[in-house]
Amino acid sequence: MVKIKRLLDYFTYAIVLLGTLPLYPHLDLPVRLLLPAALVAGVIADQRERTLLKTPAATLLTLAFFAYYGLTLSLANFILPLVNVLALLLAVRLVTPRTGRNTLQAFVLSLFALASSTLIVLSPYFLLFMVLQVLLITVGLVLLAFFVADPHLSLSRGQLRRLLSFALILPVTSLLLMALIFPILPRTQRPVWGFLNPAIAATAGFSEQVQPGSVAQLNATKQVVFRAESERLPQAELYWRGIVLDTLRGNTWLRGDESGGRSSRLEGGQPIRQTISLEPQSGGYLFALDRPESLQGIRHRSSPDLVHHASQAERQRVRYDAASRLGGTLRENGIPQHTLLTVPAALPARVQAVGERIRQQGRTVEEKIALTEEFFRQQQLSYATSDLPDPQNPIEDFLFGKRRGYCEFFASSFAVILRQAEVPTRLVGGYLGGDYNALGGYYLVTEDMAHVWVEARLEDGRWLRLDPSRLAINAATAVRGSNPAHLGLLRQLADSASHFWAHSILNYDLLRQIEILRSTGERLQKPTWRPQKIPSGLLPLALAVAATILGLTVWHRRKSREQRLVARFQRLAAKQLGLGSIPPHIGLHELARRLKDPLAHEFAERYGQAIYQDRQLSRAEIQELNDLLRRMRRQQG
Repeated sequence: MVKIKRLLDYFTYAIVLLGTLPLYPHLDLPVRLLLPAALVAGVIADQRERTLLKTPAATLLTLAFFAYYGLTLSLANFILPLVNVLALLLAVRLVTPRTGRNTLQAFVLSLFALASSTLIVLSPYFLLFMVLQVLLITVGLVLLAFFVADPHLSLSRGQLRRLLSFALILPVTSLLLMALIFPILPRTQRPVWGFLNPAIAATAGFSEQVQPGSVAQLNATKQVVFRAESERLPQAELYWRGIVLDTLRGNTWLRGDESGGRSSRLEGGQPIRQTISLEPQSGGYLFALDRPESLQGIRHRSSPDLVHHASQAERQRVRYDAASRLGGTLRENGIPQHTLLTVPAALPARVQAVGERIRQQGRTVEEKIALTEEFFRQQQLSYATSDLPDPQNPIEDFLFGKRRGYCEFFASSFAVILRQAEVPTRLVGGYLGGDYNALGGYYLVTEDMAHVWVEARLEDGRWLRLDPSRLAINAATAVRGSNPAHLGLLRQLADSASHFWAHSILNYDLLRQIEILRSTGERLQKPTWRPQKIPSGLLPLALAVAATILGLTVWHRRKSREQRLVARFQRLAAKQLGLGSIPPHIGLHELARRLKDPLAHEFAERYGQAIYQDRQLSRAEIQELNDLLRRMRRQQG
């Protein structure tokens, strides 16, 4: 027998855990310590049937928590005080008497706690937590109704199994209906509670300006920047263009004036289409493979230097299509020549001398570029993110002192020397490389792949892409994009789930509904079928899922021990009576009377005593019944 109170306690613990786990990393440290302590104390108190906190004391404690966090409440700081108060109220409910009212409050607070977590972060795991909590709360409410009617009630295993089966029908049906109507529910293009989300914080990596030596050590982060659905390409071609910096002030590269009658033309190259899912970011720059020709699916403005910028800063994920031309020829007109040849006023003499020598020795731009590359190779420069050059004189210390630095040092020094040699140059910022997810068919680009390279203009007006970082003596191992990275199957699976969650659930808005409706109408008017290429990693996953479903189906349909005993008895009876099988309407006792066998009578009697009293057979009873069947079989010879 199972006590209804004990079972309800277990459900309460599980519901509280599901509601607070997504919030836990964001709670204040005292709350993070208090909440698990209250849970453990509540479990021990329930086991010993004691009360740790009386109702008056709990009320005073609740008011104190409200007062403390109420003083910190403001429009700029609304979410964190709210979730801390919810967690503290749950902690109080865990150590108060386990009455029906308090249990119901714990259910409601847990539900609000899980819902409030979506104001901080909305990960794919939220869906799992939500489904489990809906199932547990629904069953918990049924148990709570029985508990309120009789707190000392106990249920047999059979009664409990039927009760749980009945209680699960409603939430399972509701969840299925929710999944069915989700695609047609009216959607908005902006989250209703989006204004409550905290502002996007600046992150290391991609920047709107380049200043070598501004940081003492570069710390890379694996924060996802965007995912690009595209065909698989050579790693060396994965230059994701974001910004062009053509103005040099001191040692800082900035983006100059975009107006002034400039124009450009992009020709040739290999056409490549990508679908970019860009995470929230504050700069508003839109990335695509170099060189991007056009963008669709998002309001933006484009510049002649192929920089695309969102019309308004996006606080949410955005998704757009991009068309690029790998190796395409870019020509621009209207750029002031002096802008592209400016060098720092306080350029060290040794750097000036190198630029002047290259200017005198090189007759064409191509020869000057080759001489600059040869100079970089002779200096034996290393790609590094620590023990960086002196910030007061970064270029000179990089080229002649420590001879180590990351992409900003390589690109800035290379461009300054070329400008000194009267070659128009500028920097391009974006990302280099990408981890290809074969399961999802996209590139995963993270913040640690941020990169800066150089563009030099030839005599005929063409812009030539140059990456001085590849001249480092350790470029083969240190520079991203030199070697392809391989994601493990589990990471591919987890990131594919996250990508699906963001694309199909979070970004499912009114525009997506209209797009699906329009494409469905077109397909119905012109039905076509085209075989789709299945990602290589999908086949083993599909086989594993199919094997799991098959195994669960077989396991679910397997016969119980009692059913196997009856089946053996019926086979022996059918053989003794000369029948092919026993009709289903003939019961065990009727069958025993027809057999006129004392062993058959004893089997029917012992089996019936257990089954007809709604209990399972014990191990000893199963052994006795098996022994009776063996004796019947020996009698038959």
